[in-house]
Amino acid sequence: MNNKFIIILFVFFANISIFSQLTCNDLFTDSGGENAAYVDNENIITTICPISTSEAIELVFSEFIVEGGYDFLTIYDSENNNENSLGTFTGNLDLGTFVAENPSGCLRILFTSDSSVPEVGWIAEVNCVPAPTCRRPINLSLVEFDSTAATLTWEQTGPENQWLVEYGLQGFQPGNGIEILTTSNPYTINGLSEVSQYDIYVRAYCNANEISNYSNSLTFTTTMSPLLPFICSNRVSDQGGEFLNYSNNTHDTITICPENLGDAVFLNFTFFNTEKDYDSLIIYSGDSISSNIVGVFSGDISPGIVTSQSENGCLTLIFNSDQSISGPGWMATISCQTSVAALKTIKEEQIFVYPNPSSGNFSLETDETFKFTLKNIEGKIFNLNEEKKATGYEFDLTEFENGIYFLIMENETQVITTTLIKQ
Repeated sequence: MNNKFIIILFVFFANISIFSQLTCNDLFTDSGGENAAYVDNENIITTICPISTSEAIELVFSEFIVEGGYDFLTIYDSENNNENSLGTFTGNLDLGTFVAENPSGCLRILFTSDSSVPEVGWIAEVNCVPAPTCRRPINLSLVEFDSTAATLTWEQTGPENQWLVEYGLQGFQPGNGIEILTTSNPYTINGLSEVSQYDIYVRAYCNANEISNYSNSLTFTTTMSPLLPFICSNRVSDQGGEFLNYSNNTHDTITICPENLGDAVFLNFTFFNTEKDYDSLIIYSGDSISSNIVGVFSGDISPGIVTSQSENGCLTLIFNSDQSISGPGWMATISCQTSVAALKTIKEEQIFVYPNPSSGNFSLETDETFKFTLKNIEGKIFNLNEEKKATGYEFDLTEFENGIYFLIMENETQVITTTLIKQ
């Protein structure tokens, strides 16, 4: 015996067909019916519910062709809310079968079309089937993830206390992934590959004979492995690394300190691009946020070369992003050399280099006589033949590239290295 159900239709634009009340084994189609195209500017919500509370709606699609990227059909496992999406579909697809698993047994369908290029639409058989007793989890979402792990959570819709988590590289067919039985929600997947895209599904495991349908799919990309520890000769970056955008809602704190007493940390930013005025990097000259602030950086203006002026030689970085519009982020190389402050303490009566940083012209005040060599951060050495003047020496580095250089001063009794920053 066929049971009847109700279609509730809300119309926001004109030029649509009104569906008559259907019965099980009838067809659910677009507004053009089986043989004609739908029309432009449609915005239709259709809710299909069974009469019997012991049944659920099943849609079996035999055809689905809409304008790809412009016209969309979304199916919700819900009676009266745009929640628990089973997917949004566009183009020419084999949609297969959808079954309601919410307590009402209803499916809610939203269709929108733009102002041009209507297609033939869809044909789906409507069935009333026994309501499932083991219901799919809903609202599968990420709590957090990094380069090798992801923590996910979901909402259960029944009394079950076990779930099957299945994951694999993006595009895998459910049933062919790695499956894990767990009693934990949230659950953390470990052992993932960095900079890789994954799909994840969850099913309720009610008992050995009852396993639910799959939840909504969850797709994400793992980050690049951080270059830890953050020490000299390594790099430091946002969590997206060199290849990926940073994530939304990021609140990261990184402190970098030199290994040797008297050294200072230098950061040379190789790129910097964040959402202007909303995602920002704050740099402190010290080992905490109570230290002196170097600056707040946002947009595409790079911090350039940053050096610690604190006694401990540390730098602390705070990176914050808001809930939308991420960007490529930032990356800097780390170097540690004897700080200018430390050198002045050791030889203050003999040595004073200024201005530092400079656009290229440096002066060294000293009573000593030295010969000089200059080394860049990659280790390339340049000989400097500077003549001593009344107050010391002057160096013209205007033709050199911007960056960090190490000025090595030698005489018969000592070898002293100080750091020059050209910017």
